[in-house]
Amino acid sequence: MSKVRTLPTSSAGSPAQTREGLLDVLLTAVAERYPQTGKFPTPIPGLFVARRAPCEQLCGGHEEPTLFLQLSGRRRVGSREAWVEATRGDLLRLAFEQKFAIKIDADATNLPMWTLGLTIERDRMMRLLATLPPYTGEPVYSTDVSAVTCEPAPLRTLGLFWEAFTLMERFEREGETPILRRQADTLVDYFYLALLGSSWAPTLWALYGDANPTIKAVAEGIRLITRSPESDVSLEALSEQIGLTPSVFTRHARSMLGLTPLQYRKEARLIVARGLVLEGSMSAERIAFGLGYTSTSQFFQDYKRKFGISPKASLACP
Repeated sequence: MSKVRTLPTSSAGSPAQTREGLLDVLLTAVAERYPQTGKFPTPIPGLFVARRAPCEQLCGGHEEPTLFLQLSGRRRVGSREAWVEATRGDLLRLAFEQKFAIKIDADATNLPMWTLGLTIERDRMMRLLATLPPYTGEPVYSTDVSAVTCEPAPLRTLGLFWEAFTLMERFEREGETPILRRQADTLVDYFYLALLGSSWAPTLWALYGDANPTIKAVAEGIRLITRSPESDVSLEALSEQIGLTPSVFTRHARSMLGLTPLQYRKEARLIVARGLVLEGSMSAERIAFGLGYTSTSQFFQDYKRKFGISPKASLACP
């Protein structure tokens, strides 16, 4: 990490209050502080910085509910043919824990991809919602809750990311004090409140509040598959575990993911396989059988269909 640097400010004492001005300030600060490839936590709960180089192949990803502020580069996220694209200034939102494929390309600036991210902590969001009046908006259906969405980041959200960076500077100068820790927690609450005042509010109320218990149960089922994609538990048993019928679980999962639960499990297995192939410590055959495949030829066929290349020919993303 580079030397602490005071962020550029206007005469009013804050970065230029335009979207482009704030994006320029944030990109400059992130690029100077985090020149290495990787994902880096910060003292702000849930806030991280990530740098990735363009990748020739699809990569696999696993994320908790997260916001990604795209500062440079182009990221495509999705499953099967349902891709969502984020470029500079976009806020990419992952509504619930899931596995997905990603493709990273350079943008017109030819810079690596830098993003600021904020992981949504379920318990914190639920505690915050419990302090607010009940949801009174339009009924929330599964068709309203997409796994991945993207929209231009509001100016207020950009300002909160900038405030997080200025607070990080204080952590570096002063160390972790009780006052700074309290300020960091308060800032995260402001992030959540900003989200609850955005177009994402119905989704958050459905997933973390009481707006739609069915959607919350479906997200839990998806989370269980995400964490154990190698499991061969039946759809009936999984549906019973989350308190839904198989038909209800399947219908709502298809609306939220674009895939049925069993299709998603297959997708998640391939994404796990991608990571294991790139680690290079296991043979493709061992990976296939460990993930529940009974036929290596079927695994090779599915892998190539998903990633466009065989396991043997796969290249690690930078």
